[in-house]
Amino acid sequence: MTRAGTLLFALMILQALLGVLCVIAGRSEQNLAALRLWGWGLVIHAAGLALLMIPALPPAVGQVGGNALIALSPVVGVSGVLGHSRVRLRLRWLGLGLAASIVPILINHTQPSPSAVTDVFATTPVAVVLFLLAAWALTARPAARTVWSSRLVAVALVLAALTWTLRIATTWPPDDATVNGYSGADAVVSLFAIGQMVAAVTATFGLLWVDVRRMGATVDRLVNTDPLTGLPNSRAALKRFADEVARAARHDRSFAMVLLEIDRFKSISDMRGPLACDAVVRHVASTLRRGMRAEDVPSYLGGNAFVVLLPEQAKVGAAQSSDRLRELVAAKPCSFDAWPLSVTVSSGLAVFPADGRNWNELFTIAIRRLSASRRGGSQREG
Repeated sequence: MTRAGTLLFALMILQALLGVLCVIAGRSEQNLAALRLWGWGLVIHAAGLALLMIPALPPAVGQVGGNALIALSPVVGVSGVLGHSRVRLRLRWLGLGLAASIVPILINHTQPSPSAVTDVFATTPVAVVLFLLAAWALTARPAARTVWSSRLVAVALVLAALTWTLRIATTWPPDDATVNGYSGADAVVSLFAIGQMVAAVTATFGLLWVDVRRMGATVDRLVNTDPLTGLPNSRAALKRFADEVARAARHDRSFAMVLLEIDRFKSISDMRGPLACDAVVRHVASTLRRGMRAEDVPSYLGGNAFVVLLPEQAKVGAAQSSDRLRELVAAKPCSFDAWPLSVTVSSGLAVFPADGRNWNELFTIAIRRLSASRRGGSQREG
């Protein structure tokens, strides 16, 4: 077996093994569809190489089937990679691309003397376009935690596009040109095989890295998000509070904490039940999201309590924001079982650093002012 043949055989084995591992990993509980499709693309490409490398097969099976599978492999693999981007491949265009690749191969092998040039040219353009499209899609708008992993996959895809383009060069081997006993065609095919190995390994590990980062982000989101309201929970509120304290101290600025509690919450529970309480909590959370500035941070502490951090707000501006939020909640009843429930909230305000420099100090002041406002018969902060 020539050097090129040995490397192509090694490429086939490597792609088959990587592909099977990706398919198995992609079928796990996490259901990693992108990794699974990429694995199927590798398996299909390995199967195409296998058909091309078996000399005993009839041309209709070996050459036509092998090149058809090789043309299909980037379509399947890139479809998986694009699962980590905002770009999706339209089935109509994929069908046209596959037809443009496979039909010339079929026509070529109906001729008395099929041309290897036609087979190579037929499978290359669509693959190169798909690889470059996926590389662009991954780097255009990657998720926050997957920037570097997405770039690694993009580099691997660009390398794959280059090696597929290099494959065209194998149709023009230098006549009788040898280097150290190897022909020019043998050297080009060897480089193609090596490039494909590097691209396959790099892209596979890059996709695994992307999935690990995405799963980490999902876990963080679940840990820091309240499932009932979709708002940050108390754990996330404490973390964001620490960030705001550091930012305010660094720039010598203030920020406000507004504590909001739903009025008559126990009465709602006694009269309408816990499901009504859940509906009221979701109603207040939705109103807070709509009524705040983009930089404001609402959190649900549990029960009937919410806290809102207002960056770069002094007492006067924070009091106005608190009043506006209360008015928005009161302006629209909560609908539960087709019956409207009137909902109001009371609030207490504390300002960093005038009222304290840590969570406990500010939260204590906010509770004290909220209680004072209720005793005074008002929903406003004290």
